[in-house]
Amino acid sequence: MTQTKNSLSVSEISLIKNYCKRLSDEDLEKISDLLPQKVAGDRAIACELLGKDKEVDKWLSLSVGADDFFLCIDSIGEFAIIEKEEREKKRE
Repeated sequence: MTQTKNSLSVSEISLIKNYCKRLSDEDLEKISDLLPQKVAGDRAIACELLGKDKEVDKWLSLSVGADDFFLCIDSIGEFAIIEKEEREKKRE
């Protein structure tokens, strides 16, 4: 499943979007705050949360090396920010 920055498949994008929609507001806040910082400790905390979801955990386990893994979790962080912004707009 080797990734490049913008090479997520439609099914991978769908998996990430659905995951972000399922997250509680609290967990979405954590993911959207921790992953974009790209700080090792923050990523570790975020990965613990990501690993609790069986679909996401399985998808991440298919990563081919560290670069691929980090591209995957960075993609999750990007979609989490989008979902967070959409929820905030709905509250206004």
